[in-house]
Amino acid sequence: MVDHTAAGEQTPAVALNTQADKVYLKNSRIIGRQDTLYVQGAGNRVYVDGGYIEGTVDFVFGDANAYFAGTELHMAAFAGKNNGYFTAANTKKSGVGLVFDRCNLTVAAAYDDDAKLSLGRPWQTFAQYTQVRKGDGSSYVTGVDLGTKNSAYTDTSSAVTYLDSTMSSKITKNRWNVWTSKNQSGKSVDVTFHDDVRFAEYASHDETGALLDPADYKNVVLGSMSALDEAQVQAKRAELLAALGFGSAAGQWVVPDGAWTFAYDPNYSTGTDVQPTQPGGNASPNADSAAKADTMPETGSAIIAVVVVAVPLLVAGLALVAVRRNRQQ
Repeated sequence: MVDHTAAGEQTPAVALNTQADKVYLKNSRIIGRQDTLYVQGAGNRVYVDGGYIEGTVDFVFGDANAYFAGTELHMAAFAGKNNGYFTAANTKKSGVGLVFDRCNLTVAAAYDDDAKLSLGRPWQTFAQYTQVRKGDGSSYVTGVDLGTKNSAYTDTSSAVTYLDSTMSSKITKNRWNVWTSKNQSGKSVDVTFHDDVRFAEYASHDETGALLDPADYKNVVLGSMSALDEAQVQAKRAELLAALGFGSAAGQWVVPDGAWTFAYDPNYSTGTDVQPTQPGGNASPNADSAAKADTMPETGSAIIAVVVVAVPLLVAGLALVAVRRNRQQ
C-alpha cells in the first residue's frame, strides 16, 4: 500500500465506478480524495438515495445520468491544498448529467476563507487547442481557439444541476470553474468550450436555511443561478426526473424499494415544501419506516413462537442422545 496523504502527493483513486444502467445506492458511504465516485456510461441511470460522499477534486464525475437525493457531499481537507471541485461531468449532449436534489454540501473546517472551492468544472467540454508533449510525458498548451469545439469531444456537453440544496458558505461566489491546462510558463489557460457547458443552480440555501439571492452572485462562471419558489421547485424536480427517465410510467425506472424517499429533510425556507415529493405518486416519505414499525410486534411474536417450539425440541434431542449413550454402554 502506498501512502499519498502528504502535501503535493494527492493522486486520483476511484473508490466506486458504476458502469451499468439502473444502479441504486442507498445510504452508502463512499470515501476518497480525488475522483471518488465515477458514474460512467452515457444513458446509464444511477440513483444515490441519501448517504455520504467525500473527496477533494472532481470527486463526483462521469457521463451517466445520476440523481442524488438527500446526499451529503463533503469537501475533505488535504495537506498543501486550498482548492477543490465537487464535480467533473463529461455528459454527452443527449444526457441530463448529474442532478443533486436537496443535498447538503459541506466543507472541512481546515479550509480558510480564501479557499477556492467550486461546485464543479466541465471535464472534456473542451475548445480546440494545441499542445506539446515533453519527454517525461507531461505536456503544455501552445494555443487555444475558444470559439471552436475540440474535435475529439464533439459530443461532450458537461451538465450538472443543483436543486433546493444547502451550500457551504466557503464555496466560491463564482460558483463554478472553467477547465484549465498549463502553458509553457506554467500559467493556467482556459481550454473550455463555454457554449456547451450546462451548469445550473436552483433555489440554493445557506447553512441556516435562508435562500441564496442570485443578485449577490454577479460573477457566476459558466453556469446560471436562480431563486425558485415552492411551486417552481416542484415543477423543476418533476421536469428533471422525467428527463432522467425515473418514475412509474411506461419505460421509466421505478427503484427497487418503490419508495423514492428522501433521507435528508432539513427545514427549508421555500414555504411548506419541507416534505419531499415522490415521482409518480403521493406516498408519504416515512411510509417505509412506518411499515417497518408496524411489523415489529409481529416479528417479536414470531420470535417468541420459535423459542417456545425450539426449547422442547432441544430437550427431547438431549434426552435421545442420553438414551443412545446408555445403549452403547
